[in-house]
Amino acid sequence: MQFAGIDFDPSTSARLVSYCQALEMWVALPVLGWASLGLAETGLVGLTAFLLIFWRLMQLTKKIYKETPDPFFKGTSLGFYAGIWAM
Repeated sequence: MQFAGIDFDPSTSARLVSYCQALEMWVALPVLGWASLGLAETGLVGLTAFLLIFWRLMQLTKKIYKETPDPFFKGTSLGFYAGIWAM
């Protein structure tokens, strides 16, 4: 399949088509998304909720690392913090 004048393999083509469809869906309902219709897109509300949860998780992990005297928990929290950012 060609996309933007470039030939791609079937897997990449399907992914690009899926991204384009998701973008079109997001433009149609940007705030609430399509979650109420059983689809995965949740719009800006879902993105905001995810980012708030992620931010709070990182904040608490950093707090545990700074405040705990136990080296095991220090290492575990630092590894968790680095692993989440690496993902």
